[in-house]
Amino acid sequence: MSPPIHFAVVAAVNRGKSSIVSTLAENDSIRISPSPGTTREARSYPVVVDDETLFVLTDTPGFERARELLAWIERERGPEGSPGSVLERFVREHRDDSGFRAECELLAPILGGAAVLYVVDGAVPFRDHMRAEMEILRWAAPLRVALINRRGEHLEGWKGELRAHFQMVREFDAQRVGFGERIGLLRGLREVNEGHWREGLQRIVEALELDWKRRRRRSARIIADLVAKSIVHGLRVPIPSGDDPEDHQARLTKRFHDDLRKLEEKARVEIEALYKHARLEHAEAADRPVWEEDLFDPARWEPLGLAPRQLLALGATLGAVTGGAVDVAVGGASFMLGAVLGAAMGAGGALWRSGQPIASVEGLRGLVRGDRLLRIGPHPNPNFPFVLLDANLLHWTAIRERAHAERSTLVLERAGEKEGPSSALGAGERKALSKCFAGVRKRAPRVDPSARDLLAEKVEGLMGRLE
Repeated sequence: MSPPIHFAVVAAVNRGKSSIVSTLAENDSIRISPSPGTTREARSYPVVVDDETLFVLTDTPGFERARELLAWIERERGPEGSPGSVLERFVREHRDDSGFRAECELLAPILGGAAVLYVVDGAVPFRDHMRAEMEILRWAAPLRVALINRRGEHLEGWKGELRAHFQMVREFDAQRVGFGERIGLLRGLREVNEGHWREGLQRIVEALELDWKRRRRRSARIIADLVAKSIVHGLRVPIPSGDDPEDHQARLTKRFHDDLRKLEEKARVEIEALYKHARLEHAEAADRPVWEEDLFDPARWEPLGLAPRQLLALGATLGAVTGGAVDVAVGGASFMLGAVLGAAMGAGGALWRSGQPIASVEGLRGLVRGDRLLRIGPHPNPNFPFVLLDANLLHWTAIRERAHAERSTLVLERAGEKEGPSSALGAGERKALSKCFAGVRKRAPRVDPSARDLLAEKVEGLMGRLE
């Protein structure tokens, strides 16, 4: 097997090299700083799929004395000298020279066969010393690509200069690009190359696309498992014979909701790890919903799940399966008050319950006979699985599209009155999804694997629409 393709990421100081490497390598541990000189020595980051290194990115120090280096090359090269051999001699002779430390560090991987990704900032005007950088790279590397890391008023001027020295020039905002732009860059590189480079880049593209599909399928299973476990979850707690059930209401309700929050948090962390966001920060904002918001905060439900009219249309289907919120059991036999109410209310009940995000024990005094068992759950709201599904599909979308160079907190922008994917489904699709939920509920409190797998297929279909 041929060695992996190698890219050296090169630029002047403080042009966003480390941001490019972080995003392309899907590595959010790489230090990114607005201060110049963060990268003092070359460091390589492999991109690995299925235990195979597809390609390697080397983050190099920025050029510091490009004009002096170019002058040395022109002086030492002579009429017959090869640029490559002259550069190799320069590195040998100046390896221990602190004045050219940065230049030696960045040239070493290029002279070893790495292609060049040259990074510029479109908001910074072109300077003469940058032409010296480009000329050095033209002599050093057969494959050279220029990436304009940020848009700015000098963008067009940069493009003109870059096209004279590089086979491909591409705008590439490291803090904004998603998977499509990253694959597009690799496809573009493939088209401007021949031979082993072209074959290697084709293999990289195919491997990354397959890996991306697997991540989507795995994410669908994670979300389906979360929804399935959440909609069948319940608690059965014995209480002393002389106690009033209401005395245990707050403690039991909190425990029930905490269980559901933990399930969602676990799923969220798994998806973030799947997309290699190991250091993602979350924070609350006063005027917009964020991922840290409480699962049972009514404000979170407004933009998610189904609208009241959509729930009303599904009421007849949902009514018989949305009960069972909280019951007091006698000798293990439940009164099933919630289930009876759910079936009796039908469509009207679905609409009434759509505004109830919290399961409670309210109104159950006087129902106890003999030994007592307090039961809470499964969650009674017919909109609950839709809200949970929407919230975690939106979280998945944000994680999937998030560049690893983006270090701001994860915030969900409010796009409109209803922004959840389920509200955009057709009536038939909503009905099919509600039947999936009903199929899961039938085996409560156990999660039926076949029902969960069917739900995962539906979730993956929704994901395909969001990509």
